[in-house]
Amino acid sequence: MHASSTIYVDGVKTPLTAYTINKNNYFKLRDIMQLFDVGVGWDGETNVITIDAAALVIDSATGLVIDPSIGAITGYTGNGEDLVIPSEINGMKVTSISECAFKKCLKLKSVTIPNSIISIGDYALEYCINLTSVTIPNSITSIGNGTFCGCPNLISVTIPNSVTSIGNSAFLGCPNLTSVTIPNNVTSIGDSAFEGCSSLTSVTIPNSVTSIGDHTFRGCLNLVIYGSENSYAQTYATKYSIAFRTMATSGSLNKNFCYRSCQ
Repeated sequence: MHASSTIYVDGVKTPLTAYTINKNNYFKLRDIMQLFDVGVGWDGETNVITIDAAALVIDSATGLVIDPSIGAITGYTGNGEDLVIPSEINGMKVTSISECAFKKCLKLKSVTIPNSIISIGDYALEYCINLTSVTIPNSITSIGNGTFCGCPNLISVTIPNSVTSIGNSAFLGCPNLTSVTIPNNVTSIGDSAFEGCSSLTSVTIPNSVTSIGDHTFRGCLNLVIYGSENSYAQTYATKYSIAFRTMATSGSLNKNFCYRSCQ
């Protein structure tokens, strides 16, 4: 069970996710160490936890926390609403966003990701409740599991042509999402990726898509899927009793992929 809790760092009130076990609250070691710029590692073969106090660096200009050994953004300590992630921080190239790096960053409204970043970890922007838009570069090849899960004010996401897969629950719990453009290179859409999108009225699925997970569009009562005749999209729509309309030409399948609302 998760619980909302608060600790104080240098006299500053800091919210932190607690986990209730047998009526006692516990914190993740990684979460606590991150507040103090301490790196935490795990060796699965030897079951050894490693702690490196010099591992993480906080960029004073942006509030981003970065692990210089791998060029990964691991957290965010800033108060800014509109974050533009630089391709370099203090001479270090930024190449990835770690799992849960921006989880519960309540003040963030927009995030622009540079082309230097090639991967975004699962749940990276989960529960960013005020996030409204994200710009994703052509360097990203997949939208991970739960990446935007629980972002109720997210209204705009542009997915580049480089993306080939959309993970499980990627947009679950985004009730104000009004549009998502899915490029022609996407081959798979995960389980519950857009589940509960009650305002989602149309989505065009290109012929490149050969796998769509269970309940991907569950609860999208007014949804119409557009695609080619005898395509995987049509088969999926028939299986789940979703309205299907044939596109005039397959060449138009990479345009106007419109999703609305996820909850």
